[in-house]
Amino acid sequence: MITPRTKEKLVDWQVLYDNLAPRLTDMPQFTADHKALGDVLAQARDLEKAQETATAQLRDINQQRRTLVKQGKDLRSRLGLGLKGVL
Repeated sequence: MITPRTKEKLVDWQVLYDNLAPRLTDMPQFTADHKALGDVLAQARDLEKAQETATAQLRDINQQRRTLVKQGKDLRSRLGLGLKGVL
């Protein structure tokens, strides 16, 4: 999960990126670093989306496991009671 501190950094970097963009014609020496920061921000957003997807998948998997455990308990109980009745 992305931490609040990391999220703050990303917001700060985005503000810098956005504010610097219109001034690059006056300060071309920052163009390469500005582009690199944009690339880092894009990668960070992609990773954040991937993390959200993975978290959702994990929730789904855990729900499936809970359902299977309940089904297994119910089946074991029925089989146990059935066997006691037969034996």
